[in-house]
Amino acid sequence: MAACEIHLNRKAINSIELPAQVMAEAGKDLVLSFNNHGHPLHVSLSAMNPARFTSFTHENLFVQGETEFAIPIFGDAEEGAFVLEVVTGYGRTKGEMQIIVRKPLPESQPEQPEEKPAGIQVPWQKAGPIAFILGVILYVASLTSGIGILKDLAVLVFIAGATLPWLQRPA
Repeated sequence: MAACEIHLNRKAINSIELPAQVMAEAGKDLVLSFNNHGHPLHVSLSAMNPARFTSFTHENLFVQGETEFAIPIFGDAEEGAFVLEVVTGYGRTKGEMQIIVRKPLPESQPEQPEEKPAGIQVPWQKAGPIAFILGVILYVASLTSGIGILKDLAVLVFIAGATLPWLQRPA
């Protein structure tokens, strides 16, 4: 989650500008990013009714320039809210924001293409020319040797070479 920006001394001395509410996820830190636009100052942070969500209750910070402060949120925290009070000028200026705690969203996983079952991968596109060459060799062998079964085998190889690539084409 992005840091929650809190601006100090931007409009006037000890001024506090903060969002009315901030979302925090269970199991992650709520990061407060302080940006001081003026002289250094002390900031007091107090959480009201935070026990269900965090062990944080109070912190006194010295802010000069930019400072970040993390509030840990319990991993098993239920959804709900608590109030965080920000005080400057020794109590003269106060601001409050509601921290809304929610369960983390399940991480979406990209859909993977359906895997085809593993098997013997044969480049069937090459079967046609190979079957043609083998069929010619068998046919010539049957003519020169006089063995009749080689002629029948050559015809079967020609048929297989023509039908296997056709049967294996993508659907």
